[in-house]
Amino acid sequence: MAADVIKAGAFGANGQLNIGNSTLSADTLIRLYATGSNGELNFVANTVLNSGTRIDLAAHTITIQPSVVVFIGGNGGAAHVYTDNPNYNTGIPGVGNSANGMFTGNGATAPQSFASRPGFDDPAPAPGGAPH
Repeated sequence: MAADVIKAGAFGANGQLNIGNSTLSADTLIRLYATGSNGELNFVANTVLNSGTRIDLAAHTITIQPSVVVFIGGNGGAAHVYTDNPNYNTGIPGVGNSANGMFTGNGATAPQSFASRPGFDDPAPAPGGAPH
């Protein structure tokens, strides 16, 4: 999938957004959210996310299944991750699940609080800028 902006969300209390065997490329912004109280972004197979400006990933739980790689590419730098339950190999001792898959390429920020995520419909900030 390729577009200027790609936004996908699972908004129910137990909403789950399953992603795998895919490439998502956006000129400006990729925003993948599962905002319910038990919402989950679940990377089930290798995935490529490319953005020219920014990638935001937000869910109560973000899982990268074992042996799965989420490649972050493009000029947008590292993916911005907002979760209180990182169920993937963060590369940070004591944070996440080292038996699970990981972000590669430009990588991802250390998990930030789910509550601090940008609004789903907020515009993308300028490159390198903080969310609105």
